[in-house]
Amino acid sequence: MRVLADDLTGAADCATVLGVHGQDASLCLDVNTLNEASDAYSVNLGTRACGHPQAVYDITKKALLALSPPLKGEGPTPYFKVDSTWRSDSVAMALAGMDTLKPPFVLLCPAFPQEGRTIAGGVAYLHGVPLHQTPLKNDPQHPILTADVQVLLETQARALNRNIRILKGKQISITDIEDALKIVPQTPLFVVPDVQSLSDLSHLAEWVASFETPPLCMGSAGLLDALLCLSPLLEERKSFNFFDSVRERGEFQEPSVSSIPYNDPLPKEKKRESIQVISGSVNPTTTQQLNMFQTHHPEIRMLNTASWGTVTDWHERLKEAVAPLLEASNTVTILCGGDTAQAVLEQAGVNQLKWVKPLSRTCSLWQAVEDDKASRYWVLKSGNMGEADLLVQLVKELYHAFPLPSAKHL
Repeated sequence: MRVLADDLTGAADCATVLGVHGQDASLCLDVNTLNEASDAYSVNLGTRACGHPQAVYDITKKALLALSPPLKGEGPTPYFKVDSTWRSDSVAMALAGMDTLKPPFVLLCPAFPQEGRTIAGGVAYLHGVPLHQTPLKNDPQHPILTADVQVLLETQARALNRNIRILKGKQISITDIEDALKIVPQTPLFVVPDVQSLSDLSHLAEWVASFETPPLCMGSAGLLDALLCLSPLLEERKSFNFFDSVRERGEFQEPSVSSIPYNDPLPKEKKRESIQVISGSVNPTTTQQLNMFQTHHPEIRMLNTASWGTVTDWHERLKEAVAPLLEASNTVTILCGGDTAQAVLEQAGVNQLKWVKPLSRTCSLWQAVEDDKASRYWVLKSGNMGEADLLVQLVKELYHAFPLPSAKHL
């Protein structure tokens, strides 16, 4: 399975799904590392930060042509990961896929019910609130001004001077799609179904499997998981019960990190030096708790770039701030936020990560492919995914899972 994602943490979410499904998953920081990747990988295209639809189209098409082996109508179509809060230029990515791979239509489902991201009546919601009525309306890079998915997609299509057709709703039949394809076959068709629950995702995956020629599938890590549950690879799935542990009544039992065997390759007498948190997106309560940890436990180190605001020299300032953290070895480093993770990993000389273990529904433990001695573990967390206290819980559990110089209970 191959996944093309619009940003790094989204790519990490999908690589986590691949790993949990028993595949030897790799996470590629950019398209230039594709040829070095394993058979199952998720690659960051970085298209969310492009700022121009044509650039998004060009980058996506370049990636498709660079896939190894190249796609020429052979093998499974790659999965396109887009933002579950609709901040991706989904149309530009999809059109690049349509023009290159020639699938019959696009199935677009960014919904991720386990994280409160749903679609109902053609409107996108976040925890029951229309997207344009949430803080996303003030997103500095991708302000969401409407929650109507048709308006969102048609606006993106106009920016490329392209026409598209959209089918949306609760019950879209195969006949509906066949009829739509007959009317104007040369105009790309986008199918955007309503999804409000985990069972909706499962039924959608079964519906996709019923097509003799599958569509180009775009969506969340949740849809990817649902699609893989129908794969023969399910028989090889690891015992760790991942998305299936989500109950329809909204409960989720986060796994205990300390219960997962790591088989840390470091000698027992050589302890991990520190747990480092480098974040570009932390709420005030979490910041207060982590600062308290740091006060009492010097081996927990934290750098919060959110307090910097919109500084023009952000990358240079980050480079200077993380340099002493990257000099340390035998560490576990948590990176929170896609832009922060990308910048830090590039500075650390990391091109590709291999999956080690799952930590939560959206986070995993990673090791750099170049780091054969496992001198540093990485954890990637999306800035707005997971429970509010997930970052705190990750620090607590990792603190107890790995030997540290003076580990005491947090």
